[in-house]
Amino acid sequence: MTAALTFDTPSPAKSSWDTAANSARLFYNYLRSSPSYAAGVIHRVRGSLKRVNKRGLKVLACVNKYADVYMTSFEQWIKGPGANRLAACSSMPEIQSASALKVGDPSDLFIRFPQGKNAMPQLELLAMIAANVPSISKLKASPRLTPVVQKNLWRDVYLSYLIKNYPETELWRLGAEAMLVDRFIWPH
Repeated sequence: MTAALTFDTPSPAKSSWDTAANSARLFYNYLRSSPSYAAGVIHRVRGSLKRVNKRGLKVLACVNKYADVYMTSFEQWIKGPGANRLAACSSMPEIQSASALKVGDPSDLFIRFPQGKNAMPQLELLAMIAANVPSISKLKASPRLTPVVQKNLWRDVYLSYLIKNYPETELWRLGAEAMLVDRFIWPH
């Protein structure tokens, strides 16, 4: 009689949540072991009128934000002042507008890749980009991504990736790497 071994693979959402919970626990323990945080808590509890330097002001701001971790259990802390430490970051790309970021022209769109990596399938990413790019004609019910449009979109995405990661490189080299032109004609 043989028993089949099964391994539970956590879903990406559960794994992300576990990572966020572990990160929050690590941060809570760091605050508990930090001597400067302890000094900040004592300073706040005593209501000392003693002047503090810039670093001390940052510590006091942190104490005000995360409260007294010595008098609070982790479970209470994570439900209260530590709740923002549980914000699990998504690995999926996001499209943000320039007006939200307060940079560039308000109609500009920016793609944010967390940790510089794309976790979304290529066709889904292209569909998300196409859905967010306003068109002159809204008569089409659904935008169709032709192979030519897909190819050009990927070249543009790749070029923006190259410009971000290699800002010191000449633009013509980045354009050549992204294959914006099928062939270059070199001047003699």
